[in-house]
Amino acid sequence: MVLPIDTDLLKKREEIPIKLAELSYVDSDQAINLLRKWGEKSSPITVLHEELNDSLKDIDSAPKAVSFN
Repeated sequence: MVLPIDTDLLKKREEIPIKLAELSYVDSDQAINLLRKWGEKSSPITVLHEELNDSLKDIDSAPKAVSFN
């Protein structure tokens, strides 16, 4: 018996804890807010995954401090 499982959804679900951990190092408040949404199941997986990607993208595009080592 093969169940009709959406593999894209499974991949997103697998990535959420990893992305939350990444975000927690740079924006712990946002990571906690998204963790709460995930734990409370108040946001669909796809929407939550997109929010995490957007949060991480915003951080990646932010200007970095210059190091003079």
